[in-house]
Amino acid sequence: VTHTDLDGIGAIVVGKTILNKQHIDMKFCGYHNVNETVINSLVSSENYSHIFITDISVNKNTAEYIETCHKGRVTLLDHHSNLDYLYKYDWAIVKPGQEGNKDRECGTSLFYKFLKDKLNFQSNQAMENFVEKVRRYDTWDWYDYYNDNEAKQLNDYFGKIGFFDFINEYVNKIKRNDKELFSESAKKILKNSQRNLDQLVKSKEKQMKIKNIDNYTVGFIFS
Repeated sequence: VTHTDLDGIGAIVVGKTILNKQHIDMKFCGYHNVNETVINSLVSSENYSHIFITDISVNKNTAEYIETCHKGRVTLLDHHSNLDYLYKYDWAIVKPGQEGNKDRECGTSLFYKFLKDKLNFQSNQAMENFVEKVRRYDTWDWYDYYNDNEAKQLNDYFGKIGFFDFINEYVNKIKRNDKELFSESAKKILKNSQRNLDQLVKSKEKQMKIKNIDNYTVGFIFS
């Protein structure tokens, strides 16, 4: 069970790569339906041996339900703040980090480190690079500290090709230890996307209305 952004989908890539010999169902959710999704998964006829919840958290009632009825079948890994009520559960790994600090964790990196610690598998450079790019994008380290445009482009590419194609491409890329983050076809998609964005910005600049408000110069664009 995972969130629908790059970090949530990155955790799926990690899980499907490392646990490749096991049957894995993927369930994507937002904050509006995460509790329902988790509860339905716990009582499903599929009878899952274990459920990982990544980059998103359940509320207090669902957490207590897990603790009471399904402890041992769930591991939650999240990095968001305001989740103090989960700290008391040994199945919940919550590491929000200090706002403004460098190298904070994200859901993908927490899941990767958890599996690496539990399974002691042999990682590779492609996996390490993928996890770090996702982490940098999700925590804004790409912008604040590293000037890492590739991390932003990874999110752009994810937005262009969608969940399933992104997952399949990067699982296969990591399995063969392909150290290039983007294929030639991916680079073309990103190049075309950036050109279209640049053209849009240029056209909107011509439509911009400039006003002075309280000693600030403000631009207005209506679309």
